[in-house]
Amino acid sequence: MNITSLFIKVVAVFVAVACALPPSYRSRERCSTSLVRKEWRDLTDTQRFNYIKAVQCLMHKPAKLSSIYPAATSRFEDFAITHQVFTPQVHWTPQFLPWHRYFLHEFEKAIRSECSWTGGLPYWDPIRDTANLTESPIFDPVFGFGGNGAYNPNATQFFGSKGGGCITSGPFKDTKIHLGFGSDTTYNPGRCITRNIQTFTTKWLNPSHQQLTLQQPTYEAFQGFIEGVGNISLNSGIHGGGHLTVGGDMLNVWTSPVDPIFTLHHGNIDRLWALWQALAPRQRQFEISGRLAPRRPIPGSPNLPVAPVGNITLDYELTLGASNRNAKIKVAQVMDILGSSPRGMPVGILCNRYE
Repeated sequence: MNITSLFIKVVAVFVAVACALPPSYRSRERCSTSLVRKEWRDLTDTQRFNYIKAVQCLMHKPAKLSSIYPAATSRFEDFAITHQVFTPQVHWTPQFLPWHRYFLHEFEKAIRSECSWTGGLPYWDPIRDTANLTESPIFDPVFGFGGNGAYNPNATQFFGSKGGGCITSGPFKDTKIHLGFGSDTTYNPGRCITRNIQTFTTKWLNPSHQQLTLQQPTYEAFQGFIEGVGNISLNSGIHGGGHLTVGGDMLNVWTSPVDPIFTLHHGNIDRLWALWQALAPRQRQFEISGRLAPRRPIPGSPNLPVAPVGNITLDYELTLGASNRNAKIKVAQVMDILGSSPRGMPVGILCNRYE
């Protein structure tokens, strides 16, 4: 199956199943006026320029978390440090997908309400770049996020990659980040965003691997397969493959959101989850399962003081901590991107769709 036909099939499935979920499953009807999330190259040049300006706006808005985390000096860094703090609980666990869906929703709300972005959160589908990843419009210096980092001999280099240092082009090349590295949440006087673009990742970023991902039979199987195992000798998944492709800060599981490409990459992971759900909605729309304890240690982190026990359920609570006033929602509330939830559960908080 070529990339064009796969893309057409994906769009057709989203359209065909828009109302496929039987009403008896729902606590309310799905929302009728949804935000549309588009792939980066499907935005106009003006839209891409405006989105970049909106991200830069978040980078200059005063932080809300600076009294708790001095490294958060802007609204943009509020989100980055929230991810950093919650990393041990939300990676290689079944809450990986719903937590990041919630994270994207709050980021989308912020960039729309605080920085005048009028659309849905864009995403990046690297499968459309399989033939030449380095020429992806995501790396465009004017209507993208800039390209590779300068060569850093001390950075981890894979298969001849030649970056690892500060990005040298595009609208974010002079951006200063104040988070520490890894799990270090202390204030950093200012460092650059780094990248180390590589292309060997097409072994996971291709139509065949995506099709295999969507063929996973259960939520646990799908979640583990798309997230990857964090080992380039095994399956890094579409999630791990995207992080590896961009490299640099995006390769750090803790602080990867300091690169603005992060939200576009995770938007695509969320899109694929929504598509997997839509392929068998009666079974999958509200399917969630798996042990809460992380399947493997997080690189650079101590073990959790008290490892989570039990299994995830629709009733399990998600939080972004102080980033969202310590509010808590149930997993059930983010299981449908069009806002329905199982009967007996609080109503869903989402209202978006992917094109």
